Amino acid sequence: SIWSNVYVFATTKNLGITYATCLFDSKGNFIGVAGVDFELVAIMNFLIESYYAQDRWVYIVDSYYKMIASSTPNDTITNRTTNIQLSATESPNSRISGSMQYLLNLKINFATQDNRLVIYQNYYIQ
Repeated sequence: SIWSNVYVFATTKNLGITYATCLFDSKGNFIGVAGVDFELVAIMNFLIESYYAQDRWVYIVDSYYKMIASSTPNDTITNRTTNIQLSATESPNSRISGSMQYLLNLKINFATQDNRLVIYQNYYIQ
């Protein structure tokens, strides 16, 4: 299974990501590939609906620390002029930029993390 980098969807011209996985039959023979596309705005809306009213905040970055989505309404994930993804450390939201800078100072290589990484007892990065 693989997640794509963020790219502009040809049909909607919106930023999004794709998840794809190989399919195998019961004997282990390859039979195809299945994929699903997610527009970043849809991920943002899901996070806002799921977390904002609970006074909790979540943000998602890719392996290059670029913003994918945030649970805070009106958060900026792209440069408004160029429509290029912002690094989480460039976020105008100080909770995002500050926490991302803290995590980078820990020198964690997010690209190689397969499981949850416990930072403190009740706080996780996945």
